[in-house]
Amino acid sequence: MTSYAIQFRKGHSLRKFLAAYGTEEPCVEAVCKARWLDGFVCPECGSTRHCRLTRGLFQCQDCRHQTSPPAGTIFQGTKLPLTLWLSSTSPEIH
Repeated sequence: MTSYAIQFRKGHSLRKFLAAYGTEEPCVEAVCKARWLDGFVCPECGSTRHCRLTRGLFQCQDCRHQTSPPAGTIFQGTKLPLTLWLSSTSPEIH
């Protein structure tokens, strides 16, 4: 069986990943931090004023545009949970 270096990075383990990102919510927060480095910015009007809706969407308080954290990223439209996506990415997103 072929062994890939990314599978055996020192200091990275399934136990550590599950402790930090074992559920969808921490993964969504990681995507938010990676997408909006300085906090939410509306993709329609550029406003930073927003509220978080119960469905996980962000709503701009100026133009009322709603967006989800994965929208406009490589995760847009995926049916797979973010926990699966992030378990195979580099540690930089974490």
